[in-house]
Amino acid sequence: MDSYSSKHALLSNVIDYAGNFPPAALPLDEAMNRAATFRKTARHPWLMGRLTSKWSDIKTFHPPRLFNCGADGVPWIFTALGTEVSALADWERTLEWDLREIRNFNARYSGTSLKIWVLGYEAKIPELPVNEIPVRMSSYLDRFWESTGGNTDLYLEIAMGDGFENRLTPVIESVGRWMEEKSISRWTPGLKFRMAGHYKPTASEVAAAISQTTFARFKFKATQGLHSAVTHDGQFGFVNLFAALNFSQAFGSDAFGVHKIENCLKEEDPQKFEFRADRFRWRDTELSVEEIETARRFHSGSFGSCSVDEPDESLTATFS
Repeated sequence: MDSYSSKHALLSNVIDYAGNFPPAALPLDEAMNRAATFRKTARHPWLMGRLTSKWSDIKTFHPPRLFNCGADGVPWIFTALGTEVSALADWERTLEWDLREIRNFNARYSGTSLKIWVLGYEAKIPELPVNEIPVRMSSYLDRFWESTGGNTDLYLEIAMGDGFENRLTPVIESVGRWMEEKSISRWTPGLKFRMAGHYKPTASEVAAAISQTTFARFKFKATQGLHSAVTHDGQFGFVNLFAALNFSQAFGSDAFGVHKIENCLKEEDPQKFEFRADRFRWRDTELSVEEIETARRFHSGSFGSCSVDEPDESLTATFS
């Protein structure tokens, strides 16, 4: 068994496994079996934290089904992808319907033989005129807070691409204003960003997402494309991402601004990253294990992945 080191501090529980999503697209029970097997046989089983699936899939689970998928009594913690909204007017109503069902599901299964919990909820922010963002975000957060009381993580996905920063800044400002008005300090929302798919963001866009999210001290989640430990062929590495995220959170925009974040995201030389027992280093920038743990208490970084095996294998091959 590995001794605790900066590798564990930086990367433990960063994968939200979503094996039934493309490109893996495994049948639901097969994805759950893959998760159960990974916990027992992987080189780095601690990479995997929660499981992510559509709420419509999660609510079909029950202890006998998950035991048949290989569960061994360890609690299963899920993040639910909210029901897709076809009409903008249904955005808030759909949230209420989902959260009502999730409360009932948790009440039914959180104390059973397997202990199944849904502790996170994700939703895409619909295309909104900029002048409507403050009101709609406030209404959405009101309903979320009233339904959960801060006992559930919320991740709101902001679409990358044209006009990204024009969407990002008003969302962050609107959420921050809502938190101030409600005097809420013990709960923070999260923002979610897609790293691949029909649109592949630039390092500049990802750097802006990291910088603004950590400055606001919101939670951060990425998804898609992060199967390799270190960046190559234009695909961001998850070590790069979490190095940049933790440096940004720990040092702030003055000492580790968007230019340094971009360079860290683009780094393709694994030898420039160093995991030591007591600290992690990229080139001339380093954090102690304690500093990483402190940074993670704010950003709670994770990434959704349809594979757990590929990140595990890449981490093993790159940093054996």
